[in-house]
Amino acid sequence: MAMIRKVSSTKRFRVRYGRSNRDKLAAVEELHRGWHKCPYCSKEAVKRESAGIWKCYKCDAVFAGRAYSMAKRKTAAELLISEEQYEALAKETAAEVEAPEEETAPAKEA
Repeated sequence: MAMIRKVSSTKRFRVRYGRSNRDKLAAVEELHRGWHKCPYCSKEAVKRESAGIWKCYKCDAVFAGRAYSMAKRKTAAELLISEEQYEALAKETAAEVEAPEEETAPAKEA
């Protein structure tokens, strides 16, 4: 028996453009059409008005963001290592900046 796939907004393309391209587009469309968390009131009531324009329906805040999502772009370090490793590395770096190790000069022998 064939596996049944979830029908998405890309059904309108039928067999055109290839399966992987349709799947990628479906993921992007699902992301930008959903509800997001407001950075001002923390309520999940933000919808996309147009490309890069987001509106919260609870506090009526209108603000700019990325075109298809409100999330910030990840840095290269965040992409390469896991979240736990990134936090541990950030703590180590912060500790080094706050209290740098003092270099001791070798004692002179008389």
